[in-house]
Amino acid sequence: MAARVGWSQRALRDVEAIAEYIAEDSPVYAAVVVRNIIAQTKMLSQFPRCGRKVPEFDDDGIRELLAYSYRIIYRIEEDKAAVSAFFVYRNNSRRERARWVESLYSRFFEKSELKQVRDTLDCESGDAKIIALVGEEGSAWTDYLNFFELVAYLHESKQVAREDVKALFEYYIGCLKRHRAVMDYIGDQSKGFKYLRKLLLKI
Repeated sequence: MAARVGWSQRALRDVEAIAEYIAEDSPVYAAVVVRNIIAQTKMLSQFPRCGRKVPEFDDDGIRELLAYSYRIIYRIEEDKAAVSAFFVYRNNSRRERARWVESLYSRFFEKSELKQVRDTLDCESGDAKIIALVGEEGSAWTDYLNFFELVAYLHESKQVAREDVKALFEYYIGCLKRHRAVMDYIGDQSKGFKYLRKLLLKI
C-alpha cells in the first residue's frame, strides 16, 4: 500500500522562498527546480526508504533526498507508515553559504533601485526625505525591505551565518534602525517583514 506524503508548513514556506529567490534571476529555472523537488517527494509514496539516513541524526526514520543543491528532509512515521516532508533547506556547507553571500552582495550593490534607497537612508535621523520615502511606499522602498527580509530569512533558516550578515550589511541595517519612521513601518505587522523584525533585534 502506498504511503501518504505530507508537507509541513515550514517545508512549504521553504520551497516558496527557494522559488521566489531563483525566479528573480530566472523564473524558468525556478520552475524546473520546484518541479524536481516535487517529483522527488512523489516517489516517497512508493519507496519511503529510498532516501539516505540523515548523518546529523541517529534515527533511521529521518531521511533525506537531494534535489540540485537542496536537501529534502523527511520523517517516516512509524504508526501510519506515512512520510512527512518537514523541511527543505539549502545545503549549509561553507561552499553553499559562500554562494548565497556572493549572490546577496551582488544583488545589493549592483541593483540601481536598491542603491537609490540605500543612499536616501544614509542620512541623519529625522531627515524629511525619510518621511517621504516611507509615506509614499514606492516599489523601490518595498523592494529594499524585501531584500532585507530575504537576508533575515536566510539567516533564520541558518543558510547564511550571522557573521556574514554583519560583515556585509551591518552598516545598512544600522541605517534602517537609525530612523524612527522606518522602524515604525517595519514594526507594523500588517506590512509583513516578520524575519526582518527579528533580525533587527540581533544586529
